Amino acid sequence: MKNSFYYIFLLLQLNLISKTDHAQWVTKYDMVGPAGTIYDLDFFKSDTGIFVGFAYDMSNNQHALIMRTTDAGNTWNAINTNTIINIDGIFGVSCASSNVAYAGGTSFLIKTNNSGTSWDSIIFKIDNSTPVSGTIFGQINFTSVSNGLVINRTMSGGKLLRTSDNGVNWKSILASVNSFYTRDGKNIYALTDSSFKSSADSGVTWGTSSIPSDSSVYPGSITPNVYFRNANVGFITGSLHLIKTADGGKTWTKITIDQNDSFDLTNIQFIDSLNGFITATSERFFFTTDGGNTWIKGMPSIDVFDFIKPYYFNKNKGCLLAQAFDIEDIFVNNNLQLTTGINEIQNLSINIKVYPNPATNDLHIDTKYTEKLNVQMFDVTGKQVTSTISFSKSTIINTQLISEGIYFIRITDPNIGAVSTKKIIIMR
Repeated sequence: MKNSFYYIFLLLQLNLISKTDHAQWVTKYDMVGPAGTIYDLDFFKSDTGIFVGFAYDMSNNQHALIMRTTDAGNTWNAINTNTIINIDGIFGVSCASSNVAYAGGTSFLIKTNNSGTSWDSIIFKIDNSTPVSGTIFGQINFTSVSNGLVINRTMSGGKLLRTSDNGVNWKSILASVNSFYTRDGKNIYALTDSSFKSSADSGVTWGTSSIPSDSSVYPGSITPNVYFRNANVGFITGSLHLIKTADGGKTWTKITIDQNDSFDLTNIQFIDSLNGFITATSERFFFTTDGGNTWIKGMPSIDVFDFIKPYYFNKNKGCLLAQAFDIEDIFVNNNLQLTTGINEIQNLSINIKVYPNPATNDLHIDTKYTEKLNVQMFDVTGKQVTSTISFSKSTIINTQLISEGIYFIRITDPNIGAVSTKKIIIMR
């Protein structure tokens, strides 16, 4: 399910969750509609940002999705995308300045000059030719208003493209690219199908080095990502292991994050020379305070989530893009203290136990609450199957008349907006 760069999941609901002084996560935003997917997010500045993807409306019509925040992610507002409707949605976004951003999808590229309030289409060419149908702009990174890089994911494989004229003309500079990283547009680091490549001249020439064969980055169940903290120190995230270089990618060393556990590392970000974050599947999240030499596992108590991408403004404030099996969310943390550990990233407001799982005739839901709780069950299409209001510590849902399959139990505390989601299976 995660073999491509952009994450194609079925979305039941989109939530924005914010942390309170009591280390609780509180829902700030719910998408209205059956389904959708978030692909990417970026910020113009610390208070203004956007995320992109696609969404279905109540008539089950799919359209491009752009959501914008001006308060560091606490609230999000939809941007009109009627002029850029695309069945596949928007796959990547990059903020080039405090006002300018670029975003792309299947056969289109768009630009904003007013911090995401409105967007205009760009008529572009690739290698001096008008692109044929099937051009797919995936990962995108503009280092200035004029200069940018993007992966064109076509049937022939990913090609890294470069522009120096505001996205109008693109030139192919590297083939078979899975992911890349650049901070200045001159020094570029890329992962191809079989090796690591680096360029110090904006992609004109490339050097090649091998990746440890036992690192489990290749092959992997997810697309590996590359990140460089500076010109010499870089990291690659992938399946099971983190690999690190201290010489600009000439040699690599495998770092085992947790030898007793199994998960995929999805992305990495550093906010300074010492403090960094790694997102991972299976509710895993790691941070470092020594430049990446050692990593500490956080245990966010958010059920069944895979963390996809971190975006931290500083060590005390940031966002996480996550998905819970077929549910995607954005979390906002306004008071993360690394000295006390990442365990503060939690959803403590609802502690629930759902059993048996798989269920046959009855599904039991036990909580520590006697307050009012809303209990909903959704199927994998986002359709609500049943709903009830609980005023006790134990709730029983009769599942005899519900078809076999995968479902999601969503429990909401309406007083504070806290949400907990559990994946369950009905089997007979």
